[in-house]
This record gives sequence, structure tokens and C-alpha cells, in this order.
Amino acid sequence: MSNVRSSESDGQSAPTGANGRPPGGSRLGRSIYRLFGIPYTPAHADRGIAFLIWKIVRKFVNVVLIPNIPFLPLRIFLYRCIGFTIGKGCEIGMKTYMDDVHPERTIVEDLVTVSYNCTFAVHGPGTSDTDRIVLRRGCYVGVACTIVGNVKIGECATIGAGSLVIHDIPAYCTAVGVPAKVIKTDTVPFEWSRAAVEAARAPTREGRRGAEGAEGDKRVV
Repeated sequence: MSNVRSSESDGQSAPTGANGRPPGGSRLGRSIYRLFGIPYTPAHADRGIAFLIWKIVRKFVNVVLIPNIPFLPLRIFLYRCIGFTIGKGCEIGMKTYMDDVHPERTIVEDLVTVSYNCTFAVHGPGTSDTDRIVLRRGCYVGVACTIVGNVKIGECATIGAGSLVIHDIPAYCTAVGVPAKVIKTDTVPFEWSRAAVEAARAPTREGRRGAEGAEGDKRVV
């Protein structure tokens, strides 16, 4: 109180955050963060209680709700709702954890498959705001894989089950191990053409015919 009074008597206002609050934030905000075991920083004080509530809701949806939903379309919908970039025709298995601290840092392009019980982490010591986990179009991530840090997995690449990915994986390659290393390079990914991949996932009869036609063209070539 003495510091506040002295500053007022000197004609100077007390320091405030970006939103006009004191740098320490509200007592309620600090108490809620402490209750949930979340470190409290000046940035949290500037964003206020609404940000805290959204962060708790997002964590619950991502960690408790989504991994246990048996319906793929609903899982994908909820991932998008809490900030992840998920392309068309993707499959993300149950029990998968995607880093919800910075969901904008995880980008999944079209036709990507992420198998059961995978983990994505792109925050913490050694990371920056420019780091991203990017799964390029058509790549496949096997069961129980872990992807950590600033990592790009190339188009139509395959990551073997149980692998730890900490470096970029080129397109059309197969990588396995801890850490993952490239063991094979494919000139024709998955033994079929891109047209066949897209058509095979179409639920219509025309889509199935397209897939058969694409396979026929490949055999002729």
C-alpha cells in the first residue's frame, strides 16, 4: 500500500499490464491457475479469466474427450474446433495426443493417416514460436509414434510403429526407429498413384470406378 500511495502522491500511476490490470493479475486468476497446477505468468494476467477458462476447456476436450470418441468424423471436427489445422480425408486414431498448448503449431494436410496412440509435442525448452509439426499430404504415421519439436514429414512418407521422430523425414520415404531413420525410398508411394488414393476414399460408385481406372493405367504404364 505504501508503494501505491507514494506513486499516487508523486503523480505517477501504478504499473499495469496490457489490459489495464496490475502485472500480477487478479487473485482469482492466480488461485484458479494454482488449483489446476498451471504455471502463472504475466502473459496470463494480460489475457484474463476468459483465456484461462478456454485453456482449461481446450485441455479437457483434447486430453479426455477426443481420444476416447469412437467416431472419426466427430474426432476430426473437435480437433478443428480447438484450433488444430486438419485437412480433408484425414484419419486420426483414438488415444492420440496432439499438443494443445499451441494447437496452431500442428498442421495436418489432406489424406494423412495418424494411427492409434500417437503423441505430438511442439512446445517446451528449445522450441520457438516458428516451430511447427507438419504432416504433408498423404503421409502415414504408425501406431504409438512420437513426434517432437520442429518436424516436417514429407508427402506420402511412412513412419513405422513405435518410432520417435525428431528430424524431418523426406517425401516418399519409410522411416523407423528411435530416433526414426530412413530405411527405404519409394519412387511410387504405396504402390499406387495419387489418383487412386483420392478415388479409393470416395464413398460413391464413381469413386470406386475411378480407383480401378487409376490402377489400370498404372499397370499399363
